[in-house]
Amino acid sequence: MLKKISTTAAIILLFQIQAFSQIQDCAKELGDVLRKIPYQISGLAYFRQLPQQEQSFLLSIMVSVDNRGNIEVTYYNRSKISDEVLRYKQITKSIKKDSSGLLRNQINSRFLLPVWVKKAEADKHEIEVGTGFTAHFASIIPTGFYAGENIEAVVLNPVILDIDGSTL
Repeated sequence: MLKKISTTAAIILLFQIQAFSQIQDCAKELGDVLRKIPYQISGLAYFRQLPQQEQSFLLSIMVSVDNRGNIEVTYYNRSKISDEVLRYKQITKSIKKDSSGLLRNQINSRFLLPVWVKKAEADKHEIEVGTGFTAHFASIIPTGFYAGENIEAVVLNPVILDIDGSTL
């Protein structure tokens, strides 16, 4: 009896490790997509002209995969700043392309990726909680994110994108 329980526990643990690894791979792929797509040049000029305390923004990207492997991308907490700086169409196209096939394999899943974009400072590597971060913090996770039968909903670790001085 004890051996049978141990074998079952080992199998369950193995599947959990495999699932966690796949989710981490999806998070890495989504972060890589965001880091590879250049910002809008006009948006960077706009960003540079903002007061120092407003040179950051927080938004959420929800990636939904249905039971057929179709991928939908939705942006939450959009603001004038994020609309000026980010290239939503290119980001969406790259996520839906799913060149590695990782996302398509996660059927009936929702991934929420918080994204914090800020001006890079050479001497600062920690997160500074300012107006750009706190303005929409309460709505990072959209209403109904965890709703739905047989839907796995995962909030991924945030991605921090630095806009450095050379980019501006």
